[in-house]
Amino acid sequence: GELLSTPLRGAHNASNVLAAATLANELKIPPVIIQKAIHSFKGIPNRLELIAAYSVNRGPRPRSGDVAIPSLSKKPRDRHAPAKAGARDDTFRVAFYNDTAATTPDACLAALNSFQEPLVLIAGGQDKKLNYTKLGQAIASMEHVKQIVLLSHPAYDASRKILKAVKKYGGAKKVTLALSMEEAVEQSYELAKTLPPKPYPLNPII
Repeated sequence: GELLSTPLRGAHNASNVLAAATLANELKIPPVIIQKAIHSFKGIPNRLELIAAYSVNRGPRPRSGDVAIPSLSKKPRDRHAPAKAGARDDTFRVAFYNDTAATTPDACLAALNSFQEPLVLIAGGQDKKLNYTKLGQAIASMEHVKQIVLLSHPAYDASRKILKAVKKYGGAKKVTLALSMEEAVEQSYELAKTLPPKPYPLNPII
């Protein structure tokens, strides 16, 4: 209900909010205080953190440095905020979410499941001796995961395993390789701009 409404994305965050609210209620904290805390909590850095959102028509072209810095001079518009009067209903934004804390396949899956909008995923890095089969299958089969930009580097063995898993399940056409994070940001932005803006007004990049 309205009491537990939160700006955080994902079922995992909803579960965390419910647990926190339950504990607060047990401690006899007034509901109005609980509600205020839930509504104002924007999450913690590096966990599906909204970094910036750009209009595909009017916004500045993002640079990797912009995306790496959480505190931008212009605060990103809240996804729950109402549209301004007179705004075109066919405009949409490309938004960057920082989820670098998601260093396991399960955490990445939780992030992918937090969106319905067509999205681009930036992934890859060094392997932690984990199994990427389930992640590869999800990336290949999820309709809203339109593209994955994999960081390609000789030391990034996780990238190779993710690529192998995605290809195994028929998702090779979704894969783009990037030699650096800067290149990945540029490529993902260009890819996100080509995604259909409807029925959702936001094309996220994770």
